[in-house]
Amino acid sequence: MELLLHILGEEVDCMTCDIKYLPPVRLDFRLPLKYPSTEPPLYTISCIWLTRKQLSRVCEKFDMTWSSQKGEVVLFQWINFLQSDLLHVLGIEEKLDLSSLVQGLRHSKKDELLSLDSRAVQEIPPGSSLLDHLLAYDEKRRLLAFEESVQMCNVCFVYFSVLIKEGSVNRLQCPEEKCTSYALPSQVKDLVSADLFVRYDRLLLSTSLDLMKDVTYCPRTFCLTPVLLDDESTIGLCPSCSFAFCKHCKRAYHGVMPCALTEEEKGVIYNEFIRGNDGVKEHYLKKYGRRQISEVINQFEFKKYCSENTKPCPNCKANIEKNGGCNKMSCFKCGNFFCWLCLELLDPCNPYLHYSTSNKCLNKLFEGVDDEMEDFVYEFL
Repeated sequence: MELLLHILGEEVDCMTCDIKYLPPVRLDFRLPLKYPSTEPPLYTISCIWLTRKQLSRVCEKFDMTWSSQKGEVVLFQWINFLQSDLLHVLGIEEKLDLSSLVQGLRHSKKDELLSLDSRAVQEIPPGSSLLDHLLAYDEKRRLLAFEESVQMCNVCFVYFSVLIKEGSVNRLQCPEEKCTSYALPSQVKDLVSADLFVRYDRLLLSTSLDLMKDVTYCPRTFCLTPVLLDDESTIGLCPSCSFAFCKHCKRAYHGVMPCALTEEEKGVIYNEFIRGNDGVKEHYLKKYGRRQISEVINQFEFKKYCSENTKPCPNCKANIEKNGGCNKMSCFKCGNFFCWLCLELLDPCNPYLHYSTSNKCLNKLFEGVDDEMEDFVYEFL
């Protein structure tokens, strides 16, 4: 069972670790001469990742079992409880919060300690912290499990080599269906060739850096050195080639000037800003500035309006809007006549000839004109 450990300390607010193997809960017992007739087993129960208060609850559970089943062989029931029901009774499912345990070890009062069951023992090995001990135990058990699985399936060697060559280096797992072990970097080093391990180590580092928000890469293709960024500044300075660049656009650092955006980048910003929530909008405003965002929005809103309401002049490509009248149009920019329907340039001497001779627009001079305008035209004629 995988448990998430939440450690609260003096220097950090919260630390979460992924633990697959926890040290065992230890039950030391001695059977009296009159067990099970009249006396229960004498015992102590210990565990480094449970508080004495939690262990005292276990002692209380054991005592209740003996009281209700005096004369029975309860020892096996106790062991079965520890193996099957302990976590459920203590309310531990997937997350084990050790903050109270760490704080209890530092701040426990004498009266509180005396009120706990003397058979409940909670000890941390000398010379190591609780977290260090748990992580070391988990790594040791993972290594043991992996070594046992490797002895059963030699296909891991070939499989790992193929994955590393393909660039898949995260959590290398045995391909056998019943094997659930993940290889540690030290185990991969023993399994594959030196060249493959160098590639594995480099890709694993790159993958880890990609997940860090405050790390990017030098934009120069011949460098690509990881660069640590400052949240309070927009500049990134490569420690290898000394290239100063903007952390947003990855181009040469431009100070307080807004980033130069390509049309594709502007399109992405417009779509995400229009459709995004307040958090997304605040992100883009902080990244590019209110002025540049306004320019991008105005530009794309204008393009949208033009695509829906205007057509280009076939001669000079100026955007022409038709707000009434017939389909013979006159460009405001170059002065040429053209047909609104087919966008064909018309004879400047007789532009209406197009609507009496053209197969495409025959008798379509007033096609699309609204009813009131059409009645006015016929009445005028």
